[in-house]
Amino acid sequence: MKKAWAMLVAVMLLFNLVGMSVFAASEHNIQFKDSGIRVVNQRGTNMSKYFVTSIGEVTTDNSDRDGNCPFDQTYYFLIDPDQIDHTDASSNYFRVTFSDKKNMNKYLDGNPELTTRSVDGVRYAAIKVKAVESNSTEEEEVRFTINLRARKDGNGFDENDEFIADFRLFFANDDDYSGDADPDAGDHLVFRPVNNDDNTITWGTETYPVATLEFDASSDADDFYAKLSTKTNSRIYDRYGDPADAELFFRTFSGDHIDATSRGTLTLYNPWYDDNYRYAPDPRDIYIYRIVGSELEDITNQFTYVDEDDTPEGVDGWETRTRVLDAYVISDKRLDDYYDDDWPPVDGDELPPDNNNGTTARPIKPGYNNVPSTGSYNFVPVALIAAALSAGAFAVTRKRKK
Repeated sequence: MKKAWAMLVAVMLLFNLVGMSVFAASEHNIQFKDSGIRVVNQRGTNMSKYFVTSIGEVTTDNSDRDGNCPFDQTYYFLIDPDQIDHTDASSNYFRVTFSDKKNMNKYLDGNPELTTRSVDGVRYAAIKVKAVESNSTEEEEVRFTINLRARKDGNGFDENDEFIADFRLFFANDDDYSGDADPDAGDHLVFRPVNNDDNTITWGTETYPVATLEFDASSDADDFYAKLSTKTNSRIYDRYGDPADAELFFRTFSGDHIDATSRGTLTLYNPWYDDNYRYAPDPRDIYIYRIVGSELEDITNQFTYVDEDDTPEGVDGWETRTRVLDAYVISDKRLDDYYDDDWPPVDGDELPPDNNNGTTARPIKPGYNNVPSTGSYNFVPVALIAAALSAGAFAVTRKRKK
């Protein structure tokens, strides 16, 4: 009998050891690529110079401010394929969690992801980090620890294995602008005024100037985010421009305050100035609007037409005095809201499937039910009460087993 018990105990110990070896999880540091192209952005541009990638850690190479990585970019940190292959990253092998988070929700657009990315014809597993656009004038730190736990066995790892990496990133807008600056439209820039002096910013493209701001900075002027975008606002165009058959040019500034001794002079240059342009309306018949949410405010009377001899860039345009850089629309025609309420039009493809007829339409207003009543809703409370009574009767009549 004693021998039988001894053998039983030995068998149980053996099974415990086998079970421990099967279910034991090991912890690994994520091995990022340490040479060549290690980090790319959404356009495939090599961004490796901004980062130091090592085993289990990613940091920003912020030895000086130029080393801070730009906002409004998506970064892909490539993983050594000998550790995690792209097939494992794309097959839902891992559960992703985060810890030790700082400013992740503030400066990142969603949580980082395990994904794949092709570089020079080779596909890698990668950690995707998407930074938001920010008007911050200082460097901002984002910190987090990412944990990848294997849901099942894979290429070189076992179920429940963990792969961990610490990220400490510093983001900043470009700040190489002070005094007289000539950034490109679309640049994410921080302007640092020269105190007690005249300051000038001229935004432009490769072929023509877009706008100029001139102001006399105060004695201790604040830095400000000075991005200018010329991208079309499709909702404004669909609501106002298209029905009027108007040609619209958008000048969307960041909206920041200008720290000056008096209002600065903003000049919006004539986008039709080129003699070779196919169409050139009379610049004195142009309308200028301020974008306020999804609405337009006519501020044409706040601008004065100036000819090319009276502008900094030798191109005619419209001039105003302001302390705030707003979002503007230049139109060759008067714009009206062609809809009878405050609901902007949306494309049919953006509506929920039940409302999608493939045409331009407005969403159903909250509080309205366009589905005719069939009377079926009247039976829902009755059905719920009946189900409750049935469950109660079952509970009362059920006998306990002795």
